[in-house]
Amino acid sequence: MNQLGKHLEQVRLEKRLSLREASKRSGLSYTYIRDIELGINRKTKKEVSPSPATLKKLADAYKIDYYDLLRKAGII
Repeated sequence: MNQLGKHLEQVRLEKRLSLREASKRSGLSYTYIRDIELGINRKTKKEVSPSPATLKKLADAYKIDYYDLLRKAGII
């Protein structure tokens, strides 16, 4: 699990959101959210690198700082 993934999972759990609720709030699939948390696509075994648009959706859904997510993802 990478730094970004750990952080997103921690925030989701602190806010007491299930993967399905996070999915509803963000518009992303719950399987993709879990793959981001793990840092790997569980089907292909390849690293998952969410786009800035995806991070924006998660930041809005979790009500957290978007720029902090961009930093954790290594985008800025």
